[in-house]
Amino acid sequence: MVVSFCIVKMKYHIKLKIENCYNAGSKAVEDVNKILEDNGYIPINAHGSCRNRFFRLFETTYNIIKLFVSLEKGCTCFLQWPYYMIEFPLLAYILKRKCENIIVLVHDLDSIRGAVDHKYEQDALEMATTLIVHNESMRNYVESLGIKRDKIKILNTFDYLVKYNERNERHYSYDVAFAGNLNKSVFLRKIDSMSFKTVFYCYGKSNFEISGKIQYKGVFQPEDVSKIEGSWGLVWDGDSVETCSGKEGKYMRLNSPHKVSLYIVAELPIIIWEEAALAHYIKERHLGICISSLYDIDKTIGGVSEEEYDSIRNNLKKEKAELTAGKHLLECLSH
Repeated sequence: MVVSFCIVKMKYHIKLKIENCYNAGSKAVEDVNKILEDNGYIPINAHGSCRNRFFRLFETTYNIIKLFVSLEKGCTCFLQWPYYMIEFPLLAYILKRKCENIIVLVHDLDSIRGAVDHKYEQDALEMATTLIVHNESMRNYVESLGIKRDKIKILNTFDYLVKYNERNERHYSYDVAFAGNLNKSVFLRKIDSMSFKTVFYCYGKSNFEISGKIQYKGVFQPEDVSKIEGSWGLVWDGDSVETCSGKEGKYMRLNSPHKVSLYIVAELPIIIWEEAALAHYIKERHLGICISSLYDIDKTIGGVSEEEYDSIRNNLKKEKAELTAGKHLLECLSH
């Protein structure tokens, strides 16, 4: 009798810890942590927690060296990017020495917005044996940097885990929700002087005065999307109401904003800039409508019948079931 043994390689993930700031950054990272751990990935803390900068540097370096000793040769390791720590080159060196597979999930490419050095970011992308990016536009972009296309996988929209999965009753109206960094969303300051039938419900931290057609609704726990009011969810960025302009507009041509997942799980039909990377995905899956300018928002909403609105909401419920189960990330990991 021949007995065969299957050697199971260990799976690890470098666990990022981000304080809950009522924004997409902490929610997206923590959801990935949870999905990975629920599916057999062992968490590793490579960063330090000390408040003192010197001691944190020492602690992190110690953790990374300890990582080199504990990682099984030939294992799989999952890394979320950005990982902006001064010790990253040492961490990358160790992962390349010990891991057979390095999976890198891109949350943001900050070099596009000029926030970090381009080469620093490209080094992280090149070390991946599997690179998970947002969408087809982002895949084309990283391929233009020299990354082989066959190792790039597409997430499309981020998964979104919830603790409270209450049913959201939405009804057709001209009430539009917008969630995000309101201080960065300069276009909001120009809406109040315009003649709109549409009313905007804004969620997030804000340091500027909001009034009139812009109604500030405060912040909410990301795990409880039932608090969001409105009939639509707006995906827009930049300093203009005519188009998504500037660096943020350029980034929207490559990015899959986390607020799209938020709106889907909240069962809010989406209104998205027609040149955004996710516009095709929204149209193809009939999850909302596209718009070229916020000047046209009244007309665009008015062109949707209540029957079509209900059809969009039914599609959102199907998409919501996938996101709240972590299926988009798991699908990327299964192939």
